[in-house]
Amino acid sequence: MEPALKSTQEQYHGKVDVWRINADESHELLQKLNIYGIPTTLAFQGEKEILRHTGSQSRMDLAGFFEAALTGKRPAPTGISRGERLLRLLAGFAIIGIGWTAGHSILIMLAGALLVFYGVYDRCPIWRAISPRIAKILGISQ
Repeated sequence: MEPALKSTQEQYHGKVDVWRINADESHELLQKLNIYGIPTTLAFQGEKEILRHTGSQSRMDLAGFFEAALTGKRPAPTGISRGERLLRLLAGFAIIGIGWTAGHSILIMLAGALLVFYGVYDRCPIWRAISPRIAKILGISQ
């Protein structure tokens, strides 16, 4: 997340103050702010917390987060909805079950596993780590 944060911080220089807190050195502050996951991005106006996001964010997500902090409006939700996530997971597990009962068909079970992954990929830390590199190789901007 460091490159995305640096470029977004430069883009909003003078508009938004960015403070990085070392979680290993600031246990009391993490407890006071109720931070349980790393990375966590917080936005304050004055002394009041107005936004919170736990997990890695892309440049686009950070820009939306900073814009929301400046305007006081909630950022538009990113990712898939809960209903869509649940549908993908249920369908994937159903396909895995069909593959299992159809004589342990590896191809059918693999298709189900891919559908399950498609339901959770946006929360997968490994996918978040490698997807920017894949996008760079393919020439896709994030």
